[in-house]
This record gives sequence, structure tokens and C-alpha cells, in this order.
Amino acid sequence: MKKTGIIIIIFFCTALIYADSSSENLKIKVFEPVNINGARQWMLIRGNDESRPVLLYLHGGPGSSLVPFAYKATGKLVNHCIVVYWDQRGAGLSYDGHIPQSTMNIEQFIKDTKAVTEYLKKKYGKKKIFILGHSWGSTLGTMVVSRYPDDYYAYIGVGQVVKPEEQERLGVQWLKKKLIEEGSAEERGKISSMERSNWTNRQLLKKYGGVVHNIPQSAVSEIMHNSPYNPDKYTGDLYSKGLKFASNLHEEVKSIDFFKSVPEIKVPVYMFLGVYDYVTPAEPSVRYFNLLKAPYKEIIWFKNSAHRMDIEEPDIFQDEIIKILNRT
Repeated sequence: MKKTGIIIIIFFCTALIYADSSSENLKIKVFEPVNINGARQWMLIRGNDESRPVLLYLHGGPGSSLVPFAYKATGKLVNHCIVVYWDQRGAGLSYDGHIPQSTMNIEQFIKDTKAVTEYLKKKYGKKKIFILGHSWGSTLGTMVVSRYPDDYYAYIGVGQVVKPEEQERLGVQWLKKKLIEEGSAEERGKISSMERSNWTNRQLLKKYGGVVHNIPQSAVSEIMHNSPYNPDKYTGDLYSKGLKFASNLHEEVKSIDFFKSVPEIKVPVYMFLGVYDYVTPAEPSVRYFNLLKAPYKEIIWFKNSAHRMDIEEPDIFQDEIIKILNRT
């Protein structure tokens, strides 16, 4: 069986056009599409010093780019590392309806992450990089660091996924209680379908503070609208396309159980957990953390955040990452 090589091509002209659209004054500011394993995928790279370590930031969803939030979540972090926001296969500006649906599977995303890692190591002359995974990105990040520990200095799991079936059930239970206490008759009428499907209604979860707690939901839209990185392109329609295109992954994700499949990670592990997070409720994550074997491990609690501590408590979020960079 032949091994398939990783093809990496930078589209220079397009990259320059997009990079110039940002008003941020940075020494390293690149927004470029790269051919990763046959699919054109975009990366936003920001920093001020190429000698600093590289941090690869894996977004959630699957299918939900975090590029529009980069300026808010990592504004001072760029002085301590090279921050890379990557629109994964089919997400954000990497959306392309011609990408074969057969490639929208976890194994392919692991291969893509490995290819992006190798690209960044070569581009910036690094032996290893740091990797951060948010929500679905923590699922992907956990799998990648467990398979390729020699590529990474440390792993940061934000809103850590450990056993989606259990975490989703806890979210449904929490939202049910909220709706019984505070919801309308119409909203309470949705409880039975959530229990049957074991899936929280995301709009109601947002409304009742299980997604963001420290800021109003309207502030999330405002951050996106004020982004220097193409808010005109990161539309609701684009996000809907990305989420729908990645729907095949959800069935795979449901069966994940890191208690069984990833009992050990051979790099330092940091979990960023929000006290009010009911997208990925923290209790199973804490149990997994206590059982996990790692050379070093630490939980950092965000006492005023739900699932989006990157924008709910951005200063603390960045300060904790800086501590990790300095410690390593």
C-alpha cells in the first residue's frame, strides 16, 4: 500500500490580499490558504517575534471557525507566541462543497492536524509546537497529542470533551431544570425531544447561559462584527454551511470515550474549564483528569465563564496560556 505524501502549497497573492485587510499592527500577520492533504484550508497566523513558540489553535464545532474572535482572545498573547488559527477542512473560509464527504471523518482530521503541525514546524524552524483545542477541537487535540506526543510541548484543552454522550446528557438535565423554573410553555415543550435525542437545543442553551455566562449573547455577535478579519465573509450562512458539511463527524464523536481510548498522554496537559459550561459540562472532564496519566497535569478554572472563556475572560485566558509557555 502506497503512502500518500502531504502536499503543501501557499497561495501567495490571495494570502497577501487577506492579510492586508487587517488593521492590526503586527510583525507576523499572514492569512493564507494552504493545500493540506488535497483540501485548500485557511490559516490566520499572528505574532511579533519568529523566535517565539508556535501555538496551534483548534476550533470547535466541528465546523465553527474562531478566526473572527482571534483579535479579542489573543490580543496580548501574540507578544509571547505565534498564534495560529486554522479553519479546518470544510469550516470557515476552508468551506468547499467539492470536498469529498468521505474525507469528513475523524481519522482524516487527525491527518490534517499532523500535516498542519509539520507545516508550521518547518515554516518557523521549530522542533515542537504547543496545541490548544476548544470544544470539538479538544476532541481532535486529545487524539493528536496521544498519537504524536513528540510534536508537542504541551496540550491545552478548553471546554474539554471526554465522553460526549455523558456530557450532553448532563447538559440536557441542566437545561431541563432551567426551563421548568424559568422557561415558557413553548420552551418546556421541547424538553421531551431533547431527552429522546440526548442533545441540548443550542439556541435555548445560549439563552439560559450555558454557552456564555459573563457576557450577553449579543456581545458575541458584536465581537464578530468588529473583527478586523473579514467579518463580511464569516457570515451566519457560512457557519451554517460549515456545521452542516461536518455533520457526518457528529455520529463519530458521539461514540468517543477517552476514559477508555486515551488513558495516557505523554505531554503536559492543561484543562481550561468554565464553571457555567453546559456545552461540555466539567464534571466528567474532572473525573477523566484525575484518572489520566501525564508527565504533568493541571486544571485551570474560569469562575465567571461558561464555554467561551476565550472571550468571556480573555485577560485571564491569555495570562494562563502565557504561564504555560513560560513554564515549558
